[in-house]
Amino acid sequence: MAILYNSVKPGEVITADVMNYLLDQLNLMDQRVTKLETGGSQVGQTTTILGFDPPNQIPAGRVLSIKGANFAFPPTDNAVTIDDTPISVFRQDSTGSELNFIVPTSITPPPSGKNVTITVRNKVTSQSFSALYRIMPVVQAPGNPPVITNVVPVDPNSPLIRIDQPLRITGQNFAATPAENLITFTVKSSTDQDVVYPKQGQTLTIDAIQTNTSQIVVKVPDMAEVPAGVNMTPVTLKIGVGAQVPALRVIQVNRF
Repeated sequence: MAILYNSVKPGEVITADVMNYLLDQLNLMDQRVTKLETGGSQVGQTTTILGFDPPNQIPAGRVLSIKGANFAFPPTDNAVTIDDTPISVFRQDSTGSELNFIVPTSITPPPSGKNVTITVRNKVTSQSFSALYRIMPVVQAPGNPPVITNVVPVDPNSPLIRIDQPLRITGQNFAATPAENLITFTVKSSTDQDVVYPKQGQTLTIDAIQTNTSQIVVKVPDMAEVPAGVNMTPVTLKIGVGAQVPALRVIQVNRF
């Protein structure tokens, strides 16, 4: 979460978190100025880190997203390191402009956190870019993370997953209360932007009777980005439970 201050009044105490945030931003700005002065800030076809999600810091063991440009695809064609720790496993929703992975719990920063250098090197072009980020200690969440083992239409006569039709998701560690499952469907727009369903103000239709800790029955939302016809559109299904790392599965969705 960004920390924003317009002014500091005399006598107010500046916490370590605020100072660490300011130092992180100054170091990151210095890196960007250096890139600019050396002509390396031109995005063009250069592998570039543009930001992170969360933007400033994250506990080890959580999902970090590196936003950028001209990453290699598939994601394993990138050499990603956090200081000297290599990242070898990427989430299914990674793209050529976003690399998603779980920060290894082998990284053990002190209680106040640790500034690290995150580097992405495109193995195809050998171009690389580094940026500073802050890793915090592991935050233990109760229970176990959700797991998706299979995704199929509820209708046994339909081999395809379709818009507005119920979907059966089987797995483990789903929420005991159906409404507490954080379910989203993400599809690419015609301009290659992520569109997440349900959109703000919308809800998914979940069959509460058939939904339990090992099964979820939910209706596929009407995603306008899924075209008519027989073409299968890749959609990223995500299920989160509390503070656990969400489960992901890329599915193929049809309109008719």
